[in-house]
Amino acid sequence: MKNTSVLRLVLASAALAAAALFAPSIVNAQAVPADALLASVADPAAPTVAAPEAAPLTLQQSLIAVLTPLIIAGIKLAIPKIPRVWLPIMAPFLGMLIEYISHLLTGSTLNVWAGLALGAAGVGLREAVTQIKKAGPPAAA
Repeated sequence: MKNTSVLRLVLASAALAAAALFAPSIVNAQAVPADALLASVADPAAPTVAAPEAAPLTLQQSLIAVLTPLIIAGIKLAIPKIPRVWLPIMAPFLGMLIEYISHLLTGSTLNVWAGLALGAAGVGLREAVTQIKKAGPPAAA
């Protein structure tokens, strides 16, 4: 029974990571102004407007999913009275903050949606590691 819950958590974490990879594409695909779309429908000869290309994730953005649970663990040690329910809720916003700080320090492109998604993926990663530790070593066949 424990193996199925671990598998579910790993799959959920993978789904969150995949969503974080495609979040910039989804956001940028909707970046076409409505008036440009209406003009192209009204006048077929009007030039079409293409959405800008989505930037791939950078190394700093990839580290957000790993850094978020570590920072939350540090916050939990520093402020032991913080309610446990607030820690996973805080993770996406912490991911966004890490993304913003990375943008300020390195001058990379700012993508708050990827920061939010990767912060949430960090919770799934931490939960998967916790469940794997609880499950222990696999039984010998």
